[in-house]
Amino acid sequence: MKAAALCFEQWLAARGGHEAAETAAGMEQVRSFLLRDGMSRFIPAWEDNPPKGMNARDVAGFREQMGDGWDYYVTTTAWKEICAGLDPRRVAAILRQKGYIEGEGTHIARSVRVPEYGKMRLYHIRSTFLEDANEA
Repeated sequence: MKAAALCFEQWLAARGGHEAAETAAGMEQVRSFLLRDGMSRFIPAWEDNPPKGMNARDVAGFREQMGDGWDYYVTTTAWKEICAGLDPRRVAAILRQKGYIEGEGTHIARSVRVPEYGKMRLYHIRSTFLEDANEA
């Protein structure tokens, strides 16, 4: 019994927890995208002096400095790209349930006014999403 319990505990630790595999995969896929492309594919729209001449090609959304981290505002098109191979609605619902996505009423994507771009429906991912990964 002790050997089986030890094996199970080691397997669970290697797996990354007891959540459903799709839940863990979705969170990791979004986190990886933001860590890899967060500075290059997101326009810092709310900065006082945003960088001039930022290439808008393949823009995935916008970012806003929040303390030491960044909140990301992902376009609905980019969200589908980020969640490739997974159910984008399910991934968004899971992140909202965990408090990482700030929705609007029953909508997971919310209406946001972006300076110089106008009002858009975006997925607002809080900076705590990446911060909490560093503590895990």
